[in-house]
Amino acid sequence: MYVSRYYPVLRPSSFYDHIRVIPQEHLEVYKKMQLITVHVPIAYLEGIDQLITAGAYPNRSEAIRVSIRDLLKEELGAIRRYNNAAAQKEETKVEF
Repeated sequence: MYVSRYYPVLRPSSFYDHIRVIPQEHLEVYKKMQLITVHVPIAYLEGIDQLITAGAYPNRSEAIRVSIRDLLKEELGAIRRYNNAAAQKEETKVEF
């Protein structure tokens, strides 16, 4: 079974896998989420479904949440690094 670095829990596949009870401690997190609708190419969904079948993620929602989180970390991190570098460059300018 494939284990993703994003979802490292080994889960046996089961007929009842789609049924889950949200633990009380996670309930607040789910209340803070908002449902959105997006159009996704079928090839992307097939890839996500392969990851789910391999046991990397429990469902499509979790795979997409992890992907969005990683995208934001990468892109916003790059913007922050760029802005910090630009600010440091401005500070090092010497006026005569």
